[in-house]
Amino acid sequence: MRNAALQQSPFFTDALRAMGANASDVVVDGRHVQIIQRGPIRYVARPSADIDPRRLCGRLITVINADAPLPKGAGFCKIMTPTHIATLQLVRPFAPRQKWRNALSKARNRKLMTSHRPLNSMDGWFFQTDRMQQRAKRFRALPHDICQHWPSQDTILSVAWDAGHPIAAF
Repeated sequence: MRNAALQQSPFFTDALRAMGANASDVVVDGRHVQIIQRGPIRYVARPSADIDPRRLCGRLITVINADAPLPKGAGFCKIMTPTHIATLQLVRPFAPRQKWRNALSKARNRKLMTSHRPLNSMDGWFFQTDRMQQRAKRFRALPHDICQHWPSQDTILSVAWDAGHPIAAF
């Protein structure tokens, strides 16, 4: 399977449908492309950079949130400056810089416990904590329902515990 943005995963499309969204998954240039429709707007989020956006024109796409600049003549115009997204490969070992290594060494000297397991219905505390953090730091993330509709065998909740209390989770 080739790398793709989360928003272009068939699981993401299935989760959106389970939430009641009008989402479809089509194949363009051999890649899956998710299209979300809200009223007259047909939206594509983060299509793969190797898809020619001109191939999407016949599908009456209204908005494309592309990671890469769209070629001239594709039929779309930029309406705002793009955000910057960091993508981390989780399959390779992480080699932190010195500052991070010192923090990691200190953390290893503490008696922290970690747990890693599939996300389940008992994890409401995790989503409540995230909602409070989003409010406090004034940001928005993807809806929590997406996590809750994702196939459980493909979700992992990792938690760091200190004296029986969660201090970090993702």
